[in-house]
Amino acid sequence: MIRIRLFERKDASQLVEVARKACYYTYKEILTEQEIKNFIERNYNEKNLLEGNNANNSFWVAEDNGKIIGYLQIGIKEEEMRLWRLYLDPSYIGKGIGSMLLSEAEKFMIKKGIRRYALEIHPKIEAKFNFYPKKSFYKILKEEVEGNSDKNKKVMRGYYDF
Repeated sequence: MIRIRLFERKDASQLVEVARKACYYTYKEILTEQEIKNFIERNYNEKNLLEGNNANNSFWVAEDNGKIIGYLQIGIKEEEMRLWRLYLDPSYIGKGIGSMLLSEAEKFMIKKGIRRYALEIHPKIEAKFNFYPKKSFYKILKEEVEGNSDKNKKVMRGYYDF
């Protein structure tokens, strides 16, 4: 049975493993294996995940019988709410779990009085998964913005009102 709940410190090592699987699956057509490895080591170690769960950021995890199979992170940047990460173990993609995670985050935002959030995504990833367009993510605005690396010179930023 799938359960969505807030992240706890004890989840950090399982989140690292989900991030590793999801990053290789997601970025293999965009980045080299070494670039993916460096990205994971830099961004998805237990220390960074624990530090990233703070007053400005929130994590939710998806569990299947006690095993973490996905997670979502939202946070505030430049006075707007951002969807930072939504990763699933690749074997669980297409089963509604991403939607469940997103729904839980939206409930949290509604309680905080937030009615709009944004995400940035590489165009190739957007095309691969079609998750965000299917969720009407771009009904407000879709724009090309500068990415944070040579491989991601342009990313798509979408806004979603709910």
